[in-house]
Amino acid sequence: MSSPAHLAAVELALSDSVRLVPAMIVESALFGVLSLLFLFSTISLFQRGINVRPRIFMLTATTTMFIASATHWGLNLYTMMLEISNPDRWTTLPIQKPWLWSVITTIALFVNFWISDMVVMWRACVVWGWRRDVKVVFFVLVIAPAILAAVDVSTARPTPTQTTFQPNAFGLAALLVSLLSNLWATTLIGCKAWYVGTFHYVYCPE
Repeated sequence: MSSPAHLAAVELALSDSVRLVPAMIVESALFGVLSLLFLFSTISLFQRGINVRPRIFMLTATTTMFIASATHWGLNLYTMMLEISNPDRWTTLPIQKPWLWSVITTIALFVNFWISDMVVMWRACVVWGWRRDVKVVFFVLVIAPAILAAVDVSTARPTPTQTTFQPNAFGLAALLVSLLSNLWATTLIGCKAWYVGTFHYVYCPE
């Protein structure tokens, strides 16, 4: 016969999983849109020819982001269905399992942000002709969040009251660097566009 504590844990797991259903529906819809975009972009790249580095880079980036998104969506769907279909089993799982699953989904989400940041910074480097100082900042802003995220994951541990991964100070620092990289790249691209537009207006009037 189940103890009151066990029944309470089962009820809590079931209620938590039910609350995730709307978010899972939204994520599934977004993943469907992403799948179509990935398919069309891949077809377009192959039609244009995968024979130059920029297209190889873009294909690698979009493929990696799609795999990371599929991992995040698939594992979230699996854990939610497990909680709903068998909450009793969910409550008896070793805490290492849900912890590992949450770590994997967090890493998948980080990879998506990291690759998208890299694409934006790569475009900034192209716009500025791969200047040395721009390249140095590019590599620093690519490597720094990866190191911080790795330290974040390696130093975090599950507890009986916290069975899902939560970023610590290193993880928050990685997010801050990600934001900084986006601001840096967007500013560089904006400055170049302003400079080129001003030059054309002053020296090449219509």
